[in-house]
Amino acid sequence: MKNLACLLCAVLLFSSCDNNEEFKKNGVLTQATILEKLEKRKSKRSTQTVFRVNFFTQPNKEKPKPEPEKKDKKNVDDIINSLGNPDAGKLGNYTSAELIVNNAEFEKYKVGDKVDIYYLKDTPSKARLKEYVNK
Repeated sequence: MKNLACLLCAVLLFSSCDNNEEFKKNGVLTQATILEKLEKRKSKRSTQTVFRVNFFTQPNKEKPKPEPEKKDKKNVDDIINSLGNPDAGKLGNYTSAELIVNNAEFEKYKVGDKVDIYYLKDTPSKARLKEYVNK
């Protein structure tokens, strides 16, 4: 039984480190606001501490996708977008995510606090605290 517990811990640690690499490689750093602190019951004996956060994606920090070839003629959408505020779209989409945190982090922050997070550009709802990624 003890060996099984050790094996399970090793697998969880490995998958967490592997996941951190994904956030280091493809993650985008931004600031989020803690909207809610939750304690979710995983089983009769354990709970999971979670922050529900909201943030704006940062399209100007994401690696750009290749642009299509320029057209000589502009369509109506291109013309309308060119008339708007040049800073429009820099904030990106307003997104929410749930961050699993340890008890120390759960006690350290309160609702309304700002935290630095990494989110995955292709799946912004997958996010992690900056300090967890930079371990």
